[in-house]
Amino acid sequence: MNRPSPFLSKFLGIKPGEAGLAFSFFIYFFLITAPFYIIKPIRDASFLDELGSRNLPYAYATAFIVGLVVALHSKIQARLPRSALITGSLVFFVLTTLAFWLLFPLDWKWLPLAFWMWANIFVVVLVTQFWIAVNDVFNPREAKRLIGFFGSGGILGGIVGALSTGLLAGRENAPKLLLPAAVILAASILPVRAIFRRRERGGASEQPSRAAGTEEKAGFKACFDTVRRDRYLRLLAAVVLVTGIVSTFADFQSKNIIEHWPAARMNLTSFFGFFNAGLLVFSFLLQLLMTSNIIERYGLRLTLLLHPALLLLCSLGIAFWPGIILAVGIKGTDKSLSYSVNQSARELLYIPVRPDVKYRAKIFIDMFLNRFSRTFGAAVLLVLFLLPGGRSITLVSLVAAAFIGGWIVLNQKASGEYVNLLKTKLESRWGRAEKLVADRVDVESAKLVFDALDSRKRSPILYAQHLFELLAQNKLTPEVRTFLATSMDEARITSLGGLFESESAGWVPELGRPEEDDALKTDVREILNLNVYQEAMKGYVDKVVSDPKDKVSRMEVAKSLGWMDSGSPLTRALEDLLQDESVEVARYAIDSAARLGRREDVPLLLDRLRDPALAEDVRSALERYGPRISGALADALADPAEKLSVREQAASILAAFGTQEAVDYLLGELARGSGELTEEIVDGLDRVKAAKPDLAFPADVVRESLHREMQSYLLAYLAGHSAPASADARAEGTAHEGKLGSSLRNIFRLLGLLFPHDDIQRAHQNILSGTQESTAYALELLDNVLPRDLRELLLPIVEDMPVEERVRRFRAMLSMNWSE
Repeated sequence: MNRPSPFLSKFLGIKPGEAGLAFSFFIYFFLITAPFYIIKPIRDASFLDELGSRNLPYAYATAFIVGLVVALHSKIQARLPRSALITGSLVFFVLTTLAFWLLFPLDWKWLPLAFWMWANIFVVVLVTQFWIAVNDVFNPREAKRLIGFFGSGGILGGIVGALSTGLLAGRENAPKLLLPAAVILAASILPVRAIFRRRERGGASEQPSRAAGTEEKAGFKACFDTVRRDRYLRLLAAVVLVTGIVSTFADFQSKNIIEHWPAARMNLTSFFGFFNAGLLVFSFLLQLLMTSNIIERYGLRLTLLLHPALLLLCSLGIAFWPGIILAVGIKGTDKSLSYSVNQSARELLYIPVRPDVKYRAKIFIDMFLNRFSRTFGAAVLLVLFLLPGGRSITLVSLVAAAFIGGWIVLNQKASGEYVNLLKTKLESRWGRAEKLVADRVDVESAKLVFDALDSRKRSPILYAQHLFELLAQNKLTPEVRTFLATSMDEARITSLGGLFESESAGWVPELGRPEEDDALKTDVREILNLNVYQEAMKGYVDKVVSDPKDKVSRMEVAKSLGWMDSGSPLTRALEDLLQDESVEVARYAIDSAARLGRREDVPLLLDRLRDPALAEDVRSALERYGPRISGALADALADPAEKLSVREQAASILAAFGTQEAVDYLLGELARGSGELTEEIVDGLDRVKAAKPDLAFPADVVRESLHREMQSYLLAYLAGHSAPASADARAEGTAHEGKLGSSLRNIFRLLGLLFPHDDIQRAHQNILSGTQESTAYALELLDNVLPRDLRELLLPIVEDMPVEERVRRFRAMLSMNWSE
């Protein structure tokens, strides 16, 4: 039973290891709904026969007493394990069903009212306990996949019960059907025990009906307080309240018309039996074959609209044409969708709620408030009846339409909060490495300090220049001064004059005298930019630049040029220094070029990007130029003759600018299908999106690239699983997995350009490294964030499924028309 056939797997969504549990839930739901649908026609017919539809509001109002019973139930559940609670409830209802079987022949006048109230307690307690068990056992993805199957068990039970009642019931012998109802209900204890035994064998401890040590907090007040304090649960409570009110109105509208329809009056019990059976046949087919598909295809938001939208149409129709067809239509729509699509979708809303909170919430919402809503609906009806013309079916229908409008609004708010709650279930497991480093470490300051220490070994002048640079950037803090002083044999440099063969002194401060810093910075800049000084130094600079042997002097000159005005004639020497054969000289020249920001130096900098030893320095320099050189970088990026590493660096620098122009350049190159640059461009766009989410990322361009990347993933996967075995299989397998991982990363980064970036990346991280539960929540979030067309493409890639099934799905996906 744990190895499902292909039919079960394909059409019912049952995976290996789930069959036994899924069928146990199917049978469990079947055996509690079959007796209820024997009881329900007897309840409706006996009430209308004895008391008439005029007294229906009083029957609805008895839901308040049902609420009191639920409060008592919440006290009991605080003291019993889950299995004992459910089994005990089943035994109680078996015995009370037999009691009513004995009492009905006595023909007590108000017995139908008591039976009505008891039947409502029956359904609310047993059905709520069933759904609580579902919530205990399954995660969101499992529930969404299986809910159509085991939910259909309840509807099939309803069909059997209702059809049996329709065929066998007469005015006199209808109550006799309570005996077989009690027998069927007693049989439901067997699958309940099987479910809990299976969970125990699987290593899961039985969920108690309360958290350990919280008996005093599991009563009715605690259940109410749990809902009151949580905005999401308050929304669910409001949805259930309005749903119950609308259902009460729909029930009254249909029964008011049916009561006066001659064909039904001859045998109401039989009519309601056949009527309920017909509804449930439709519900069964809908639940078994379509509910899961509807939820998966259209998502919770649209699924939750289906039920109220159809009721709104029926209610407005009855307001202006109260015929038997619409009476059957509104009741049929309400019940068929209540027991299938709407019930399944609403149960999914509970899945992300923490188990202990969920159980208390369902006690209050599904067991108390669900019944109390009927009382509230009855009160509204009674108030309407007091108004002139208040018993008019037209007025009742228009008021019902108003409540349905409120129901639609609440459903949409609840589905939005459901997505927000899913996000809280997903941890952000890691951030971008460069951002983490930038946030936690001042890399630039550390580099300057260590460069200063290194320069002291080469030349006192270079050391002085580095000290001045720290000073100019306000990074020569007391702590840095102390560190440098204790790290050197000489703690003081007295002059920069040697650089220019001058004897001027006092340019560099003694360590420990920061009060002179501002004056020193001003003095140095003024002296370096004096015309007379620059004229005097021109010959010296030319001599140093032309001497290939004096590397240290070239380093000193390259460093000092960065402190001059960009228009100074001396800065022309940078053109030679940028092309210097010495990596160290070029590194100083690159830094000075970044300070000066001269456009004529940009081609030389791009040329030095080809040198791996200087690539990082050049990249840093070009980033300091800023967005004004975006065009030059875009030309390098788009040049197919350019070295790949240069094009990759150009993409990364454009991303660092983070402008709309840079985004447009990157997307333009991505649209051209530069496969070798895809990862670098997508990574850059991802960084921009994370930092500046308000920039425009045209959906058509991103979607085209996303489809291309998805197709690449599918082809790579199929190639990896069709390749023949070889001696290098392990290495090939590692490379294959790496390629798939890179492609999947690109897919999620592209999705992050179209949809909330943090949500998409958090989902990706949890899929990669999360537990089974966090992976399920991640998939559920994607299911609610992405549109249907992208869901259908992405989920087969990331969902867990057998290899054979995945291969089949991937081949089918590749054969489809991706341009639609």
